[in-house]
Amino acid sequence: MPDESTATQLPEIGPVPSPVSHADNLDDLVQKLRSTPLFMTDLDDAGEDNPAVEALKTLAYDEPPEEMAQNLKTEGNEQFKLRNYREAVKFYTRALEYDGHENR
Repeated sequence: MPDESTATQLPEIGPVPSPVSHADNLDDLVQKLRSTPLFMTDLDDAGEDNPAVEALKTLAYDEPPEEMAQNLKTEGNEQFKLRNYREAVKFYTRALEYDGHENR
């Protein structure tokens, strides 16, 4: 049988409560979900303190500029079809930046 000094050194075993389960209201819940990479709608607004998000950003931008521009344009087209016009404009603008149009 372990003595008290050994028992205090052992890590707790079992499920750890999720921070989402302790949300005070719906807005807090939505904010906490959006800080999780699975539920994020924009990597640029995530901040730099989350290593998982930084890794996702690296993957998202790890292609040649021409290919990145085409992918952003395609995503803009998809958002336009869904009538998410503001999001479509964001993707089109980013596509132009990658394509080098600001230098022309």
